Order: sequence, then C-alpha cells, then structure tokens
Amino acid sequence: MTSNEFRNTILKKNKGLAMTANQATRQILDYLNMTGFYAWRNNNNAVYDPKKEVFRSGSVEKGVADIMGYQKKSGIIIAVEVKVGNDKPTPEQTRFIDGIAKAGGFACFASCAGDVAEYLEKHQINPAPFGENDYL
Repeated sequence: MTSNEFRNTILKKNKGLAMTANQATRQILDYLNMTGFYAWRNNNNAVYDPKKEVFRSGSVEKGVADIMGYQKKSGIIIAVEVKVGNDKPTPEQTRFIDGIAKAGGFACFASCAGDVAEYLEKHQINPAPFGENDYL
C-alpha cells in the first residue's frame, strides 16, 4: 500500500465516525509512524497514587500536545493536540500549538488521522512513502 492509498483509506474511514480520544490518538500515531515521522504519545495527565489515595499532577508543562515527534527526513518537530467530540482547546494548548508553528514546526489540532493528513497536504508537507522507517 502506498502512502497515498493509506491516506485515502484513513480519510474515507473517518467520515462521520465517532472515536474516543484514545482511539483517535492511536490512529494518528499509526499514521505518523508509517509515513516518515517518529511520534509518541505524550502523557501529561494526573496519575492516581493508590497509597496516598490522591491524584498527583503531571510533571509536564501545561498545554503540551498529546502527540509529539519529528519528521525523520528533516528533523522538524511535530505536535498534535487531539480533540474529539465537544472537547475544546485550552488557552495553554492553543499557545503551545501556535508556538510550535511560529517556530517552524508542524503543529495542529486533530480529531483523527485524516485531519493530520489534510494538514500536511495543506502545508505541502510530503510524508515519506508508506513503511519507510529509516531514522536511526
């Protein structure tokens, strides 16, 4: 399957499809990691401490994107904030995404891999051919 065929499949599958944030995050990660990016989930939520019976706040800066990574061929950073349903960006998230974009990185809000594919196409960022994963 070529990257264009994969992209078109993703775009078709996302039409009118309701996904959870976890499903959308996984789908976006799969898309990025199969098309010339190295990306990971950047967990920054509070964690429950069963011994103290409290939530400990995350140690990450407020507003940092859900998905972080870089394009293998250029080294340019990518940041994707996943928003599904009625979920709206916080001012900190908007500031972070805007900051990455202004600094020359790839940054967007997305509810599915199709949104990321459209962002990359709109900004004329050509993903690597499907399955090309030579970065190390």
